[in-house]
Amino acid sequence: MKNPTQRTLRTYDPKKEHSIVAGTLMEEDGEMVFVKKVDPEKHFLKVIGGYAINMDIIKELVKHNCASIYIIEPSGATHKASLATWIRYGKRVNYGYGEQLGLRFGQMNEESIHSFNEYET
Repeated sequence: MKNPTQRTLRTYDPKKEHSIVAGTLMEEDGEMVFVKKVDPEKHFLKVIGGYAINMDIIKELVKHNCASIYIIEPSGATHKASLATWIRYGKRVNYGYGEQLGLRFGQMNEESIHSFNEYET
């Protein structure tokens, strides 16, 4: 069953010239969290050694007092970091997809398959 408080967040992709789904903002255990599903072959940034989120989405997460960000790979591997960690240790990058904040795996905690897999993002 879908979480009734979930909200899909979209961002503009300059390479595709239209908006794309960035992920889902939802309440989990009384806190707001952001869930982003990724395809490592397309989204993994070798230069950083992790993943990135568009800055407009980061600003939206701050506005909604988001506590944590979950990056979910197709295998079910889930990488979690607090929004504060993303802001403190993230690296600003722009590889043509707009300004993004990238975070390396060393700043994230890998978890096993998480219940977020049941949510459509």
